Amino acid sequence: MRRYGDIVRANADNACEAIGLKVCRVGGLTKAKRIRDFCMERGIRMNIEETGGSIIADTGAVHLAQATPRMFLRATWLCHEMLTVDTATGGARNQGGKTYAPDVPGLGVEPKMDVLGEPIAVYE
Repeated sequence: MRRYGDIVRANADNACEAIGLKVCRVGGLTKAKRIRDFCMERGIRMNIEETGGSIIADTGAVHLAQATPRMFLRATWLCHEMLTVDTATGGARNQGGKTYAPDVPGLGVEPKMDVLGEPIAVYE
C-alpha cells in the first residue's frame, strides 16, 4: 500500500484480508503507523517489514511490528541479513529465529558513520 487512500479504497471494495505494509514505501514510521491503525480497526492482517534496507530500517519496522497486537500481525522479515555491509551496531537482530526491538531509547541502533559517510544534507 503506497498511500493511505489505497488501503481505504481496497477496504471499501472488500478487496483485501491482509496487506504487506512496507514502512519506507509509505513514507516512514508515522505514516505506516497510521495505516497500521486503520488496518487494525478494519480487521486487516499485516506483514510489517521493510523494502530491502539496512539494520536501521529493519529495526524501525520491528518496533512497529512488535507494537502491533498478534491477531493483526502475520509476519515481519529482516532484509538486512542479506546485505554484505552492516551500517549500524545494535538494532533488531535475529536471535535463534526470533527478533525483538531493542529495549533502549529511540530505535536502539548506533549508525556507523565511517560506513555511511558524510551526510548529503543537515537540517537544524
